[in-house]
Amino acid sequence: MLREALLVYARESAFATAQVYAQAAEARGAWDARLESLVVNAVLSGEADEGAVSRAAALGWNSPEHVCVVLGTAPDGTAS
Repeated sequence: MLREALLVYARESAFATAQVYAQAAEARGAWDARLESLVVNAVLSGEADEGAVSRAAALGWNSPEHVCVVLGTAPDGTAS
């Protein structure tokens, strides 16, 4: 009976830990997506400053010497 209670406790603890870990990973992913959108928005609006550089560094993006940005619209219709 004690053994069964310990197994149930261990299982419940493992599932609770997994749930906390999953929630933390989900929150981190949402935060990374927000940082990414802020960096891209700063570059597209021409307002990239030290804050944008700091956000890019927090995302783990390297600081290349040269950057090339290409913008355009998608063609209408379907591709053949």
